[in-house]
Amino acid sequence: MFFNHIHATSQKLPPFGPYLCEYVTASNGVFVRAKRPGLEAMLPVCLNFNGGIRGLVPLTPYVRLEAGLISEHLIGQAVEQMEQAAPLELLAWVGYAGCYHLTIPAQTQTENRCKPLDPCDPRGQIALLDFHSHGIHPPLFSTIDTKDESQGFRLFAVAGDFPSPTILVRLGINGHFWQIPPDWVMELPKGLTHAMLGELPCS
Repeated sequence: MFFNHIHATSQKLPPFGPYLCEYVTASNGVFVRAKRPGLEAMLPVCLNFNGGIRGLVPLTPYVRLEAGLISEHLIGQAVEQMEQAAPLELLAWVGYAGCYHLTIPAQTQTENRCKPLDPCDPRGQIALLDFHSHGIHPPLFSTIDTKDESQGFRLFAVAGDFPSPTILVRLGINGHFWQIPPDWVMELPKGLTHAMLGELPCS
């Protein structure tokens, strides 16, 4: 079985099982949670039922990084190469193997798309953060991005508005997405600011 379902009768949830993800029904909504090396998270799928669900407890979504925030230095390296590539898009991966490391894969690049030459590159398959740029255009998660990012469990970021870059970050768990403040998961280098597109479900 790939998925599990839990009713939150206590704030202390049971340990993670051997599933791709677990759906948790609480008094204040339905959440999905997952765990992988370096990252554990729970995001809202549907919040604030009318009147709530009696007999269950409320839950708060969260993101936990085993090694702490991704460093300003690493994010800055990626953003610097994205600025050099503008107006073309650029893809970068941040992996985790006890510590964070940056990879810029061999890729095709246009002003509207970037993708690795090897779609099965293991560094991309296990990346903790999938980070790409939109060149001089504003950062947003396009319908193409959402389709490409609908599998697996990881963090996603997009930077745009170069040469005065802004960034958006979201968490993805098997097609469920949740926009989060960048400073929940990374240190922002000087000159990079949060784009603040749309409302955050929780802050």
